[in-house]
Amino acid sequence: MGRKWGRWLLAGALVVAAACGGDDDDDAGAPATDAPAATDSGSEGTEPAGSEGTAGADTTEGATATTAGDAELDPDGTLRIATFASLLWDPALSPSSYTITYLGLVYDRLVHTAPDGSLVPGLAESWEYSDDGTVLTFHLREGVTFQDGEPFDAEAVKANIERSKTIEGSTVASELASIDEVVVVDPLTVELHLSTPDATLPAVFCGRAGAMISPASLDDPALDHNPVGTGMFKLVEFAEGSDFTLERWDGYWDPDAVKVRRIQVRVLPDTATRVNAVRSGEVDIAPIEPADVATLENVDGVTVRLNKTLRYVYLAMNTAKEPLGDLRVRQAIMHAIDREALVNGPFFGYGVPTQQPWPEGYFPHVPELDDTYPYDPERARELLAEAGHPDGFSADIIVVPSPEVYALLGEAVQAQLGEVGIDLRIQITSPTELGTAMYADKTAAFALLYTNGSVDPAQTVGSRFSASGFFNAGKYSTPRLEELYQQALTTTDDEARTQVMQDISREVVEQVLDMPLFFAQEPEAISDRVVGYESFFTGRPEFRGVGVTG
Repeated sequence: MGRKWGRWLLAGALVVAAACGGDDDDDAGAPATDAPAATDSGSEGTEPAGSEGTAGADTTEGATATTAGDAELDPDGTLRIATFASLLWDPALSPSSYTITYLGLVYDRLVHTAPDGSLVPGLAESWEYSDDGTVLTFHLREGVTFQDGEPFDAEAVKANIERSKTIEGSTVASELASIDEVVVVDPLTVELHLSTPDATLPAVFCGRAGAMISPASLDDPALDHNPVGTGMFKLVEFAEGSDFTLERWDGYWDPDAVKVRRIQVRVLPDTATRVNAVRSGEVDIAPIEPADVATLENVDGVTVRLNKTLRYVYLAMNTAKEPLGDLRVRQAIMHAIDREALVNGPFFGYGVPTQQPWPEGYFPHVPELDDTYPYDPERARELLAEAGHPDGFSADIIVVPSPEVYALLGEAVQAQLGEVGIDLRIQITSPTELGTAMYADKTAAFALLYTNGSVDPAQTVGSRFSASGFFNAGKYSTPRLEELYQQALTTTDDEARTQVMQDISREVVEQVLDMPLFFAQEPEAISDRVVGYESFFTGRPEFRGVGVTG
C-alpha cells in the first residue's frame, strides 16, 4: 500500500473565520483547542490536496480526508471511535469544551464550523448585528423538530439561552454574560439584546452554549443520561464513565449528512490500549501519542494523520513571582528556549515552533513576530544581568507525570533554562490538581501547559492576557493590551477586527505576556474503511458526511 501525503490548507486570512470551541481550559494531558467571531453565516471550508509518496503505511498531514476510492459506503455501518474519557450529556454543565465533539452529535447547534474553522449555518441559517453592535439577530431554520417531537423555534432558543445563563454550575454562563435579554420576534427570528457589543457571540453558539436541548427536557433531572436534541444521532447506550453508543435519528433536518447507522465510542484512557485497538481493527479512529506514530506507520489499512490545530504548548508563568515582573527577565527566558529542540526531542518532530499564540494562516498571526526572540543563550544571560540577576535565579515549575511526553518536556525546559542560570525545581502534580496549584494556590512561578483555545481569540485574550483573566496567574497586563481587548470585544467589522487582533499579537509578544513553545501536531490513527473524515482546525470534528465501507 502506498504512503499518502497531504498538506494542510487554510483559506486566506480567514477574515470571517471562527473556530468552535469552549472555555479557554488550560491542561497538560488530554486533547482540545482559539478562534474569531463572524458577523454573518461564514464561508465554506477548503479542500485538501495531497500527493503520492513512498511505500509503507499511510501517513497524512493536515486536513486530508481518509478515502476508499470508489468503494460504496455501508448505510448500516458502524463508526467506532476511541476517546480519552466519557462525558455527561448536559451541555450547560459540561466541564470541558472538548466534549462538544460528541455532545454535538445529539444536540445540534445554532452555528456549525467548516474544517478551516470558518462559521457556517447550523440551526441558524444566518445572523447579523445591528449597526451599533448591541443586537444580534438569528434567523432560524424552518421545519426542524427535536427528537421527542417538540418544535425547534425561537422560544426553544430563548429557553436554552436563559437556562444556560442561570442554571447553578453553568460552565457557559460567562460566555453569555453580555446578553441582557432574549427577544422572540417570531417563530423563526430571535434577537439577543446585549449590554455591550460582543463580537464573540456567533462563535460561542457553535460550542456548548449553542447546543439546543428540547424544552421538554430542560428540567429533566436525568438529562445527563437522557439527552434530547435535534442532532444527527440519539444516545441509545450509556454508562457513566464508560463507553457509549449513538444511533442515527431518521428525523434529522439534513439527512444527507448522516452516513452511518451507529457510532460507538470506546473510552480508552491508556495510549497503548488505543494503539492496540487500532492495530486489531477494534476501532476506526483513535488519538495517539507522537511516540506511537512509528508503531502504526507500517500497519496495513491504517492512516496516521498529523492534525494541525490551534492548540499549543506553552510555559505558563506567574508574573507576581519575582523576578518575572521584569520584562527583561521574561525576554531572557524567551531567548533561552530552543523550541526546535523541544519539538524534535520529546515530540519526535511533530510540532511547529512558535513565539506567538496563533498559528500561521490564522488571522491574528503576524509573520514578522516569528523571530522576535531567536534562540540565543548569550543574549539571555545579558538580559538577566541587566535585570540584576547575573547569576540567574531559582523558581518552581509544575509538571504532570502523565502523559510521559509532558514529563520529558518539563525536563528538557529545565535543562535549557539551566544553561543560562535559571534553576527550575520541578513539582510533580496530578492533572486534576494542576489548575488549582497554578491559578488558585499559585504555588509556583511556572507550569508546563497547553491551551485548548476558546471559541474566539478575544476570549483567549480575556482569560489569559487581561489583568482580570482567571488564567493570568500574576494578574499582570499592560494598558495597551487592555485597550485592544475592549476593541476586540466591540468590533464586529471583519477587516477592523483582524487589525485589532494582530495588534494584540504584537503586544503579547513584545511584552512577553505569553511564553509559547510550539503548536502540537496531534497524531490520529484512522482506518482505511473510514470515508470523508476531515481534520478540523478547531480540533473538534463534526462527523457530517463521515461514513464507512462494508
